[in-house]
This record gives sequence, C-alpha cells and structure tokens, in this order.
Amino acid sequence: MTEPNTSIPSPLLLYDGQCALCNTAVRFLLRADKDERLLFAPLDSETGRQIRAMEIYPPSAPDSVVLYDNGRIYWYSDALIAILAYLPRSYRWGQVARYIPRFLRDAIYRAVARMRKSFFVSTSSCPTMPPSYRRRFLPSPPKTP
Repeated sequence: MTEPNTSIPSPLLLYDGQCALCNTAVRFLLRADKDERLLFAPLDSETGRQIRAMEIYPPSAPDSVVLYDNGRIYWYSDALIAILAYLPRSYRWGQVARYIPRFLRDAIYRAVARMRKSFFVSTSSCPTMPPSYRRRFLPSPPKTP
C-alpha cells in the first residue's frame, strides 16, 4: 500500500465503468455540477488502481462509487452525501441523509449496489462522453515532475 498521492486532483469520483446505473449517475453529475469541480475516473483505470492501492483505501470499499477528496476516501452512502456538497444548493438538501444512522444508509446502498447489474444493462466498456465533458475524466494519474 502507498501513501496518498498529492498529484491526484480531487474531488475525484471513482465509479464502475461497466455499470449502467453508475454511468447514468456520472452523466447526471456532469450536468448538475455547474462549477465543474467533480472529476471522474473508472475504478479500473490507472488512476482508480493507484487510489485503490493507497493505504487509506479500505479493502471493504465497494466496487461502484468511491469519492477521493483531499486525501480522504468516502464510500457507500458517505460518498453520495459528500458528492452533494459539490452540487448547486438545490441538490444539497439530500445531505440531511447524514442524520440517518450509517448502518441503515449503507444497508440501502449495498442493496441497490447488489441489484444494479440485475436491473440495469451493463456495458463492456465506458461509454463515450461528449467532448465538453471529456476533460473532466482522468484515465491516468498526472505525471509528477
């Protein structure tokens, strides 16, 4: 395991690039994040593998959505709540979910994550994004000088 890499920009959302639900969520976030603060990378990309190799990355983290933010890793429902902080004020009301006990929030998250491939058709590769969004995706970590 390695220490956090300060050359990886954040906030960076790692997602399952072959999951239709995850890809739909990414497309929603690309449109909703008007300030373009969120960056994205598939979990199986070079950036995703580098973050998953960090000491701070828990072995129990899901294979669906993980948020890397300033050297911290958020997963399950905590990742979803943390993502809302980067969206316009009209979406932030969802942060009240943090007052629901984590074990309940995470149980719902895990149930949806288990069923997502049953209800949503998976793809064999990440879908192509419009050119205006492509700069927000990190296929590989930036080179360190």
